[in-house]
Amino acid sequence: MKRDKMIIVDLSTRTVTVEPMREDLEKNYMAGEGVGTRLVWEMVEPNISAFEPGNTIVFAAGALNGTVFPAGTVKISVGDCVGEVVIQ
Repeated sequence: MKRDKMIIVDLSTRTVTVEPMREDLEKNYMAGEGVGTRLVWEMVEPNISAFEPGNTIVFAAGALNGTVFPAGTVKISVGDCVGEVVIQ
């Protein structure tokens, strides 16, 4: 059973939508860091300030999250137009 989803929260309109994970993202990008980076690339206009309403932040889980593999237990990628942070 496939459960990959994207949850999109728009703070400007106070809406939440749930969409299936796009197939092109699954095929072309590696796990959370790759998918998150691509989404930021698509969603954020060049030269946007960090606190402008058009900016975005992406929380993306790695491929091994939820597994017994030690490196995959608590790693989450957070990406925005300023840079990327990995929380472990």
